[in-house]
Amino acid sequence: VTSTIIDRVGTAPAASGKAGGFLALDWNEGTPVGPLSRKSFELHAQLAKDLKLSSYRRMTCSAIAVDGGGKPLSKKLMAVEWADLGAVSERKMGGEDTI
Repeated sequence: VTSTIIDRVGTAPAASGKAGGFLALDWNEGTPVGPLSRKSFELHAQLAKDLKLSSYRRMTCSAIAVDGGGKPLSKKLMAVEWADLGAVSERKMGGEDTI
């Protein structure tokens, strides 16, 4: 069976957030999948250690709101490499201890 899914909101809205929820320690805290997310976070680190992967690393994450206007509205957002989309705000979502 061939099928096509069309989301009325847009192409893959929040897709990275859904996938990231199982890579981050606490993004699903207080939900039914919270314990699964915590276990996934632990297992990713353990698997990287067991396989001696040099490519595994913890990182930071921010949510950036854009308005499509072209120029960042603050100096802080000038460091965002794609700020030419009109970055208007930033919210930290986690650090190296949780992502």
